Amino acid sequence: MVTMGRLFFLVVAFGAGGLVVFLGQPSDVVLNDRNAQYQDAFHAQHRKFRAVDGTPHDSLAAEVWPTQPGHGELPAADKDYGQQKPPLPIKVQIQQLPYSADCGNKPNTLVIGILASPSSRSGRSRETIRQTWGNFRANDMTVTIRFLLALDVAGNVPDHIAREAELKGDVVLLETHDLYANLGEKVRLFFKWAVDFCPIDPTRPTYILKTDDDSFIHIDELLLELKSLPKSSLLYGRMMKKMPGGKNKRGKWDPDNRHFLQTWPMYPSGAAYMITMDVARLFGYPPLPLEHHKNEDRRVGVVLFGFNISYIDAPRFYPWGHCQADAIMIHYNRRPEMVHRRFKRVLQGASVCGKQFTATQPCSRAAERAKAQFTCPKGTRIERVLNATYSRQLAEQDHARYPWCGEGFEGIEIDPECAVDVRDQVTKLCMGKSDCDFQVSPHIFSVEDPCPRNQKHFQGVVSCA
Repeated sequence: MVTMGRLFFLVVAFGAGGLVVFLGQPSDVVLNDRNAQYQDAFHAQHRKFRAVDGTPHDSLAAEVWPTQPGHGELPAADKDYGQQKPPLPIKVQIQQLPYSADCGNKPNTLVIGILASPSSRSGRSRETIRQTWGNFRANDMTVTIRFLLALDVAGNVPDHIAREAELKGDVVLLETHDLYANLGEKVRLFFKWAVDFCPIDPTRPTYILKTDDDSFIHIDELLLELKSLPKSSLLYGRMMKKMPGGKNKRGKWDPDNRHFLQTWPMYPSGAAYMITMDVARLFGYPPLPLEHHKNEDRRVGVVLFGFNISYIDAPRFYPWGHCQADAIMIHYNRRPEMVHRRFKRVLQGASVCGKQFTATQPCSRAAERAKAQFTCPKGTRIERVLNATYSRQLAEQDHARYPWCGEGFEGIEIDPECAVDVRDQVTKLCMGKSDCDFQVSPHIFSVEDPCPRNQKHFQGVVSCA
């Protein structure tokens, strides 16, 4: 349909409320027909916030979701939400704050938005990134790196965030609330900010990467990767496929699963994923209202389902923290010492992971009362214990499901003020076995508790032959 020389599109969707017809301007990406079961997701199901007391309420539609010419009006029900007195009011207009960062004055090749929070842990992570991989200067490609923060529950910018934003000049303040359940809206507003404020060169693509403040990005390798990727209609990340969407163990449906899907549309792991500017426009100015989803990465899959998007898996993104020599992105880098080690290796042109253990050097780390285990390669047995320590667990030294020992001996971090060498005890437990496991405790090691009332763990490496 052509009117007054401008192109419009017509969207017809069948939802719970019947037939929905929408007229608006197109993005560079278009609908296809593969989303017959999910078209009603684009209907006026609105996002829901939770007040401080836990009660759900619809909020702020007309204020934080402004319409623009050509993008359609909000449904009447959503306008009504905006007329209510919201429990979580927004008291400031972010664009009026001089310390909310811009996107530079040169066309961007890559815009990186780092999802952050007002917590002290996130503050330490932001400073570590500024000192390491975020301190990046490209030669022929403009890379803009920004930290994404928002408002407190009272609708104000926290004082310490305002000071940081003014001092550092790299904080983007988004006009929503900094709540965990609101991450999807933060990401959407980041994409909208990129569309509105990032200079582009129409002859060159602009890529937008969303990542977390505990991710490590090897930017040089990522820029090389861009050369082989599509220049538009792109979603790039570690794809989560056929993730279950049915009932939980208690027989309850996920409240975000309004359409009772058995599996979710494919979506990228939230540790890091990248889109092109035309895809960002779908989030910033959606042709139809978007549903709220607690999981921001899953929401990306829901929103883009039904569009002609190139879903490209990123095998060099490691969202579960595995440190591999070819890594572009590694998740779960919460210890500043780990980030500095990895960045130093990048500057030296070495592997980001350093000298790793060999296949015949299995390692184990386990929290107190958990099970430590060493498994030798087939046909070999434990011949020597190289390292075994029972010590206080350091800050941010969490025990996730990924292997902690991807950095070899450099990655073994021990608190010297609370540590006991237990190599002799582990030797007695494991020598000559092909598979050895034991529960971590002072009793199993026959030692006194080196620091009572502190969380402790075991770290060890053996040699198999």
